[in-house]
Amino acid sequence: MHVPTLIIFVIHASLNMQVSCETYCNGIDGAPWNGELPSGWNGATCVSTSDPSISCTDIPGVSNPVYCVCTPSGLGWAQSPTSGKKG
Repeated sequence: MHVPTLIIFVIHASLNMQVSCETYCNGIDGAPWNGELPSGWNGATCVSTSDPSISCTDIPGVSNPVYCVCTPSGLGWAQSPTSGKKG
């Protein structure tokens, strides 16, 4: 099966645009964020955003939704700082 090397997606409004595209592409809790990227990528990184004035590491904020372009990294999905902790 052919897996595309780039996927473009919007940071979900449910996140209130309070994460960067890099954070979103990296995943959370050892998996793709919201399951949108192929888990077989084993991690992803941001290549660019739809707004040239917003970098992959900028947090766009609610008033400035952007599209993120991610590509597979093969380095594993990011873990949440609270992953595996109780309470």
